[in-house]
Parts: sequence; C-alpha cells; structure tokens
Amino acid sequence: MLTFPNSDQSITREAVMRSELKALTEEQTAMDLYRSYFDGDQPLAFSTELFKDIFGDAFEGFKDNWMKVIIAAVNNRMKLTNFHLQADEDGDEITSQVWDVMRLNEIAVQQKDLHEGIMVEGRGFVIVWPDPDIGAIIDWQPGQLCRVFYDPDRRTKALWAVKRWTTETGDLYVTFYTPDMVMKYVDKASGLVEKKPSSSSALTEVPEIGFFSSSLERRNISGEEWPLPNPFGRVPVVEFNNTS
Repeated sequence: MLTFPNSDQSITREAVMRSELKALTEEQTAMDLYRSYFDGDQPLAFSTELFKDIFGDAFEGFKDNWMKVIIAAVNNRMKLTNFHLQADEDGDEITSQVWDVMRLNEIAVQQKDLHEGIMVEGRGFVIVWPDPDIGAIIDWQPGQLCRVFYDPDRRTKALWAVKRWTTETGDLYVTFYTPDMVMKYVDKASGLVEKKPSSSSALTEVPEIGFFSSSLERRNISGEEWPLPNPFGRVPVVEFNNTS
C-alpha cells in the first residue's frame, strides 16, 4: 500500500492528488454530456430536409426525451429493502445495527439519486464517516465529484480517492482520502474563474467543466486535525460502477 506521511512523502502525495484531479476533469466532459442528454438538452440529428421544408421552424426544439423515461422506469423499480450479513452468532444483531444506520441516513431517499447517477453518468459514490450519534454518516456523491484509484493487483482494493466540488459561494474544495488519513484543501485559483455551477449539469456541486488548478492550500477546520486521521483503515469512498 502507498502511504503518505506528513513530511517525507508530501511531494509524492501532491503529485498523485493532482494526477487524480486532472483525470477527474477529463472524465467530467463525458459525464456532463450524458447528464445533458438526460435533462433533455439533445441535438436533433435526424430531422430530414423534407421535414424542414414542410414545417420550417414550427417544431423547432420539439423533442421527446426517451432517455429519461427509460432510466426513470428502471430507477422506480430499484429499491434496497434489506440485506443480510454472513451468518454467525451475532449476525442478526449486526445486520439490525447496520440497517438502523442506513435507515437513519435516509437511504430510501438517497438511493434514488445514487441509482440515477449510476445509470446516467455510469458511476456514483457514497462517502462513509463515523458519527457519534448514529454510528456513521453515509452521503451519496455524484459521479462528477469523485474518483477512486485501485490497487492494480487487487481491483477491489482502493488505494486512495479524491473529491472535488464547488461550494454555494463558488469556492472550489478538494478532499484527498487514503486508508490512514483525510486531507482537505481549498483551490485558491478558483477565484480567477467565474463563480457559478456547471451549466451542463443539473447538479449544482459540479465545478465548471474543464477547470483544473494546481493552486491548492490547506483547508483548516476549527477543532479538527490536519491531516484528519481515518479510523476505518480503508478509503471511505465507495464506488458503484456501471461502465463495464
């Protein structure tokens, strides 16, 4: 496993993080295009010249969004109702506790967005983090916001992950996750571009398409360590991939 101590590997860590951000920026182009089609922003590529000669621009912009109909039909039939962990003497009790955590995280609501993103963008994520009140916080994340890097020798083992998103004020935040720690940054160069959400996505957290910067500075949060220790011992970003 590649680890990133606070000092001697900081250069390697930053290089890896910027590489992942660059890859995420490149992948966003296709994902934003899929989302645009889903939202009905589709070019009319099959209008014939005869149709245009007869009707002119009378039906300009008239289109049926069958992509949304098909995905909604599947999504309406997908619902997580329960699950069972491997049977042992505490199996039922653990299953009940985990289900309580998921229920308190309103999984019934979040899964609709997660399933839609898996079918539209081809992937979706959830980020899990400990919580003293309900055990853990589980948050759905759009495909455009995150990227997970896996061990080439074990494709199910995540080595690190990155999340990049735009705040309500237009600031660009970046979080880098490893099995040992979580590092939070703010992109100072984001103030050089117009502060607005992506125009090609219905998801307002998605940054401007194509924007990538290397001007990252630590984002310090009051009462929180930097880097923040990861008590799970594994990357807390879980990917649901639908591209294969």
